[in-house]
Amino acid sequence: RFVLMNLEGVDLKPLAELKLDAADEWILTKLSGAVREITNAIETYELGMAAQKVYDFIWSAVCDWYIELAKPRLYDGSAEDKQTAASVLVYVLGAALKLLHPFMPFVTEAVWRHLPGTETESIMFSRWPDASAIPCSPAAEAAMERAMELITQVRAIRADMKVPANKKPTLKLAAKAEYAASLSAMEHYMKALAGLSSVEILPDGSPAPAGSVSAVCEAGTLYLPLGELVDIAQEIARAQKEMETVARDIASLEGKLGNPGFLVKAPAAVVESEKQRLALAKEKMERLDARIKELSAL
Repeated sequence: RFVLMNLEGVDLKPLAELKLDAADEWILTKLSGAVREITNAIETYELGMAAQKVYDFIWSAVCDWYIELAKPRLYDGSAEDKQTAASVLVYVLGAALKLLHPFMPFVTEAVWRHLPGTETESIMFSRWPDASAIPCSPAAEAAMERAMELITQVRAIRADMKVPANKKPTLKLAAKAEYAASLSAMEHYMKALAGLSSVEILPDGSPAPAGSVSAVCEAGTLYLPLGELVDIAQEIARAQKEMETVARDIASLEGKLGNPGFLVKAPAAVVESEKQRLALAKEKMERLDARIKELSAL
């Protein structure tokens, strides 16, 4: 539905006639790899593995990421940008339907008949995707995934610090020299998907800006100056209150697991479940303590 409703007035073109950007090259490289793996799994009768790989590609690569990466071009890009994004979306969706068809024949047949530019009226008579015919760029794939890791890290920090969605901080990135240029070229994606006002590339090893929260990733170290974006005192108080709740949970679980009667009478699965709950509670306590220290330093 999302793809079809963004095709109005768009003249779709073959991939060979498009000027692909990093996001397009990333999804096509992912598609080629998925076709190769799924085809091999089906040919060796590993049908459960094939179904899982189809699911992972459609749900994670297409829905979680590529659709979000395509939105800025579909909504605010030039006519050429929109044409490229829409054409790649239709191509990827068509290939995904073919991969899914052995497992969901009726749904894929119904969707196929709504897709423009298909080579056959019924998906049953279409050609199975050829991995070698899909444009691939391992370099673009790696570069895009470094940017995606940054986006994920920023989102996690924003969630942990309860930064309001309408607040758009500046990301300062002390990038490794070999990655600086490619990351700078993807600033528009990072701004759109991580809620940033801008991305400033700093030399690798630059000192941490005052009042910032940091995270380390493959591309380098990122800093978000959050001092002006959150109420520090309020966030510290909230985290301390949460620590009190977690501390009570830890005490209760430690008491239960320290009771010989419980360990003897309770089923092994229940004991193991309580141990896992205790480990998670302790991990959460450590994260809260680290957050309070980081906030106190702002």
